Amino acid sequence: MTDPKFLMRACLWYDFKKHTTSAASFRTLSEIFDDKVLTQTQVYEWFEQFKTSDDSLEDNGRGNPPQTIHNDILKQVIESDPSQTTRELAQ
Repeated sequence: MTDPKFLMRACLWYDFKKHTTSAASFRTLSEIFDDKVLTQTQVYEWFEQFKTSDDSLEDNGRGNPPQTIHNDILKQVIESDPSQTTRELAQ
């Protein structure tokens, strides 16, 4: 079966193509699907994405944030003094 959020995005894309506002689209979907609908912020973000001519309905996600420290360095520090707290390691 198709992902329910993908189907919601298809409804949003349809509303966008009909020049429906994101607020009106959110209200309509909320009335029909109750709490199973995307949040108002998500609806707004999808409309913004469609405005940039990205007609893809795939959720690209956020991805992982870049690492600020190398795992090897952290591992060496922990091995040198395993009793350190996370607060001490953060400094």
